[in-house]
Amino acid sequence: MKKEDRAAWLAKFFDESGIALYGRASRISRDLGCAKAVSTGWLHGTLPRDMELGLRFCEFYGIDLKEWVLGEKTKQVSLETERLHTALTLVREFEDETDVRWDIKDFIEQVEMVMDDPKYHQRHLRDVVDLQRRMKIREVIKKTNICGED
Repeated sequence: MKKEDRAAWLAKFFDESGIALYGRASRISRDLGCAKAVSTGWLHGTLPRDMELGLRFCEFYGIDLKEWVLGEKTKQVSLETERLHTALTLVREFEDETDVRWDIKDFIEQVEMVMDDPKYHQRHLRDVVDLQRRMKIREVIKKTNICGED
């Protein structure tokens, strides 16, 4: 992002945040405890030399550092998205490993249950998979009469 574009972006950000144009540099300086020349430079599109101060600036005002520097928003993966991804993966893996095929309503119900307590359901589903494997092994043993039972 060019210096002029950065200045315009920051001005828009502060305008939308309701921080008046008049006295803006003084306010930033006061809020962060930095020199007014530093905040004036930022408002004119200059990037900070002191990154610690730049990070404090971003945190204080809720500015996305990547967007301020490059003009690109930081991709935010929400915790809810991660939980959903984990739950979907766990339920699908369970289906694959057990040959269980839920209809869409049951599949959604399983995903919701996993999202409520992913660690518990992960252990529970693993236990069911292990139990099914043992039952298949017993069935094979019984059919092949490996243990000598009639």
